[in-house]
Amino acid sequence: MMDEIVNTCYIAAQAAPNIRVIAGYSHVIPVVLSLILGIFVVVKAKFNFFSKVFFAFIVVFALWLIGDLIAWTSNSYILVYTTWSFLLYLEILFYILGLYFAIVFVRKSDIHFIFKTVLFLLTIPAFLLTVNQQSVTGFNQSVCEAINNNFLDQYKLIVEAIILAIILLYAINPFFRRLSWREIRPRLVVLGSMFIFLATFGITEYLASATGYYEMNLYSLFLLP
Repeated sequence: MMDEIVNTCYIAAQAAPNIRVIAGYSHVIPVVLSLILGIFVVVKAKFNFFSKVFFAFIVVFALWLIGDLIAWTSNSYILVYTTWSFLLYLEILFYILGLYFAIVFVRKSDIHFIFKTVLFLLTIPAFLLTVNQQSVTGFNQSVCEAINNNFLDQYKLIVEAIILAIILLYAINPFFRRLSWREIRPRLVVLGSMFIFLATFGITEYLASATGYYEMNLYSLFLLP
């Protein structure tokens, strides 16, 4: 009943209508472009192993974008709260899939079972907190925002920092091995692009959280495609 009388999600949108427009463009464009790219790669590569890993990364990233768009634009407290609760898990998952793709691309083969197990285990804390409805600890109705679980927030930052460090090491390693530029270039393009993509995403999200200027995330998404 109270939601029908004073819907602060709707009031916030009316106070800054341009934000929803920007949110729409900054999320829908990357979703469409990334899915087109993912489908193109998997078809062009005839559904080989590398393209499947890349497509899985693209799909999870697209799901995160759709969930984040709902959190930015929905007038429903329940819908905002529900989709928000999955975002941290999806973010950790697409970071790990990004690392997985970068490594198998460089190796030209799958990684060892032990390393895959470690990557899988990194997702477990976020998964358990999410399915047990503990990924968010409350809802700030006045600004229509869910409150993240502090442990999961910190855990996400640690996992993302480790993943970025590993990708960076893989990117600069060929230079120490003194490989030819012809051998280095494709690695550098893929690893460098993945590093810039994930670093831009993670840094802007952290700065937005630290400063409270969450619109920063919207503008950074235009750079990701």
